Amino acid sequence: MPSTHGSAVACASVLISSVVLRTPLYPWIALYVSEDWEPVCRALVPFVVFPIAWVICATRIWKGHHTVRQVIGGFAFGTIYGLTCFEAYMRFIGI
Repeated sequence: MPSTHGSAVACASVLISSVVLRTPLYPWIALYVSEDWEPVCRALVPFVVFPIAWVICATRIWKGHHTVRQVIGGFAFGTIYGLTCFEAYMRFIGI
């Protein structure tokens, strides 16, 4: 049985990273981030959310709730599901 923690955090990480990297910036965020720093801030998001997801997955193995294969399977499922949902959303809103 794949890890639901793995699939949930993978899906969330993929969705957060995809939204930040591929959608237009909201005008109110531009008040806090200058145009020079916007690409840097966007690029840093995956480097923050994915390590958090990996730590959560590692705790599932460390605590003995899942095997490595179960966590990898859950993470893979969550990644595919997150990408599918994001692409469906992008097609729905027309970006």
